[in-house]
Amino acid sequence: MGRSRDSRRARGPRRTMLPGVEPLDGRVLLSGATVAVGKLGPFIEPGAIRPRLRQAPTVVNASPALNQYLIALLGPEEMEQVRAQAAARGVGFRPSLYQRVLSQPPVGSILGSLDTYTLLNSPATQALVGFNTVAPDSEATVRYTVPAENIIGIETGATTVQIPPDGNQAGFIATVPNQGVRELPEGSFVVDVPIDQIPADAPAPPPDTVGTGALSPIYRGTGPLLTQALLTGLHQRGPNAPVVVRGLRTSRLLGDPRVVPHGLQANYLRLMRVAVERDAFDPTQAQSQQIADGIQQFFAEVGDLDAAGAFSPSVPLPTSPNPLAGARLGGTLQVTNGATRDLVNVAPGQSGLQLFGLNFPGRIDSGYVIAANGDYGLVLSARGPLQAAPAGFDTDVVGGDVRVELSNATRLTDLNGLRVEEGTYVGSVVSGEVTTSRAGDLATLGASAGFGTGLAFGTGVSYTKVIPLGNLNALIPQFPPS
Repeated sequence: MGRSRDSRRARGPRRTMLPGVEPLDGRVLLSGATVAVGKLGPFIEPGAIRPRLRQAPTVVNASPALNQYLIALLGPEEMEQVRAQAAARGVGFRPSLYQRVLSQPPVGSILGSLDTYTLLNSPATQALVGFNTVAPDSEATVRYTVPAENIIGIETGATTVQIPPDGNQAGFIATVPNQGVRELPEGSFVVDVPIDQIPADAPAPPPDTVGTGALSPIYRGTGPLLTQALLTGLHQRGPNAPVVVRGLRTSRLLGDPRVVPHGLQANYLRLMRVAVERDAFDPTQAQSQQIADGIQQFFAEVGDLDAAGAFSPSVPLPTSPNPLAGARLGGTLQVTNGATRDLVNVAPGQSGLQLFGLNFPGRIDSGYVIAANGDYGLVLSARGPLQAAPAGFDTDVVGGDVRVELSNATRLTDLNGLRVEEGTYVGSVVSGEVTTSRAGDLATLGASAGFGTGLAFGTGVSYTKVIPLGNLNALIPQFPPS
């Protein structure tokens, strides 16, 4: 029996020819449409570009900028005398750890950037430590440091002194009470000149500052103590830096291109300029409370750790023979104000930094931290004394400086917690320090420069706390997307 044609066609779908329209991309269709009122014009897509800079970062000679900042931070009245002693001894021209630190491009560029000091004295960091410039009291005196040849005459009850000119500003002669003149160890003199004897066209006196922030007493106490250490101390020649001695070997790590990538400072100079232009460190009310809570938590945790003996192990803790092996730094940048105090020739209760009733021999750092992806915040750290120096190398260590630390962390919170640092500190009016650490995958390399005295090397335990504030690349830095 044969099958009909209609039954065979019913087996599959009918392939009927239908008209079709070529699909068009919606964005092309919209941009090509002609409407009666004209086109809308260009627009900006969120997140399409990084924040633009209104002005390029400014980098100057690191040493003068650093000295000027530290004098204002630690107290001009005492630190001007320290600066004068440094100039008289010519320590700035000697090959030292201080000069070696500043000669490294990443460190020298960051410490020579004007944005560094703007951020270190921004509203957010002033909650930790900072300073405000104040006008001198009309009835007060102004302190100048002059060489011995500028003392014209000393009579009963009064001394005549010549204040030298400064640039285009003329010098002048003043008569001051004898108690307002004090000789420094290197032969120069500190002179307190009454304001009413200072002409209008005279060299401007150093600005007076007042400390701000919870940690201000710690830093302000460093200047007077450092002055006394220089008055009573003796110069000694430092040791060499063999690769087998923990601490001393860290100075060799500076400038190693395998660890510190060439040119990494360019990204951080840009990020710091973004932070300044966008007022990223002007905290909101909620962030101010977050900072205050973070400071309290930090000191509570440091007190607990100190009571448990975490910062003062019975024997120096070991470190890896090459703590930075395989590490590639540049994930985060920390810039902090440092205060160091570990005295061996005083009563035990005065040997360390005075942290709200806690005697803490070692170092305190406070400042800001920025990640390569734009995350930023404040950072606090405490480190016990460096241990490992053999008998005969124990010295009084005291100083104030600015520290630059690089790490390979991918997140700011990776920096939190305890770790063992290995480092060297050398101070002879000016000071330098190099430290490194390795805790699991986290590796750090820090270098600081400033004013100080003493020698310390070995290992010490440090504790770090980061207070995140936002992201510099976000539309509103203080409120980044979650």
